[in-house]
Amino acid sequence: MPGVELGDLGMKMAYNATCNGYGRFSGVRVPRGSLLAAHAEVDGDGMYRVVDSGGENLAKKLYATMLDMRCIIVRGAGMGLAQTVTVATRYSVVREQGRPMFAAEDSAEVSLVAYKSQQYRLGMLIAQAYAVVFASKAFDAEYRQFEAERAVGDYARLGFIHGLSTGLKAWATTVASAGAEEARKMCGGHGYLAISGLPDMVATVAATATFEGDNYVMWQQLVRYLFKQIKTQPVDADIAEYMGGLTAYLEKDGGRWSLEGGVCELATLQSIFRHRSMRLLALAFEVLSKESETSSPGEAWNKHMMSVLSAGHAFVEYYVLRTFAEYVDGVRDTDSNLAATLRRLCRLFALTTVVSPVSTFYAVSFTEDGTLNVAHLTQMRETINELLLQLLPDLVALTDAWDFTDASLSSALGCKDGNVYERLMVWTKQLPVNNGSLVAEAWGGDEGVGGFLRRNNNIRQSKV
Repeated sequence: MPGVELGDLGMKMAYNATCNGYGRFSGVRVPRGSLLAAHAEVDGDGMYRVVDSGGENLAKKLYATMLDMRCIIVRGAGMGLAQTVTVATRYSVVREQGRPMFAAEDSAEVSLVAYKSQQYRLGMLIAQAYAVVFASKAFDAEYRQFEAERAVGDYARLGFIHGLSTGLKAWATTVASAGAEEARKMCGGHGYLAISGLPDMVATVAATATFEGDNYVMWQQLVRYLFKQIKTQPVDADIAEYMGGLTAYLEKDGGRWSLEGGVCELATLQSIFRHRSMRLLALAFEVLSKESETSSPGEAWNKHMMSVLSAGHAFVEYYVLRTFAEYVDGVRDTDSNLAATLRRLCRLFALTTVVSPVSTFYAVSFTEDGTLNVAHLTQMRETINELLLQLLPDLVALTDAWDFTDASLSSALGCKDGNVYERLMVWTKQLPVNNGSLVAEAWGGDEGVGGFLRRNNNIRQSKV
């Protein structure tokens, strides 16, 4: 149309079925009724104004509409990580490569899953995927309750739901994108192949870290909500218990907290995560409050932003571990074997978050106040080895439980039958470069090498 220019931004890392484009309008008259504006309008004099339909607070209404998308993003990140680790687990069982260090030269090769490093990475990623999925289920339940309240005009829990959604989105997509790439690396050179399905999976999961805003912005929104709760009396009911325990840390009395029970028991691990979360939140609040005495709030926030991010990250990891443990408790009476396996997986998630050499950032904050010492960390590493040994027979079952079909994975490495190499040969033979069509055309066609030779008889074929 005259004066209208439309365009697309081109190929992306993933989601190429989604249009990302632009529109430019020059001298185009747009009727006011065609503005696609549900909550705003432009009057005949050109004045823009917000329309507060139904008497509801528009800001709250608009915030509430974002929550549904964040539910989807968190759930999608968890299942995206689950897909990649399913492929990596199945491939690790089938792929034989090398002999263990110091093994006899005539000993047989072993599968990748026999190596402790592969067990560690698989176990950690499976545990993280389950943690994201359970946290997603917990948040879905919170959101459904809020939807029922919103339907009758009750927005009292909006602050809590919004704050939690920002933190979960940031944490889940960060963990999932890093874990998906780790799963791809675990498949070696074959994981680099497009027909492994992993490059597409990794790109798709990585994109979630950008959806609905950058994660470093999301962390800040969560902590801003938590800071508001520190200043508010009474606080939101959903977080009152946590804020009540925070008082001791704000009054510099939190140092009297000490470990009780075995340091690797699930209840103790929850206490460790809770202590770390409260300590970091109190520390961030204290340094910002002090800085604000001589600087503007914006300058203080920007100067100490890394402390803010650390506090937000710790709060979410405490929430995630707590929801994981609650789901374990929920199956204890119905299936003792399943509960035992999930309990091991939950402990593995917590322990690898603390001491893993490839864990997410901020793990040092577990130890910087001296609550955990070298002996504790050594015990944690020993317990991780024990848990990995106990979980080894269940790794395939834990990934099969997600029930991905072969078609949904679209991976030559990750099909349920385990026929990795047979499928690699069948799939690659279908490629035009391998089935003879391209080579025959290139060599014998008029525009190929054959045609060139026929046109240049003075050039010896051997030289060509």
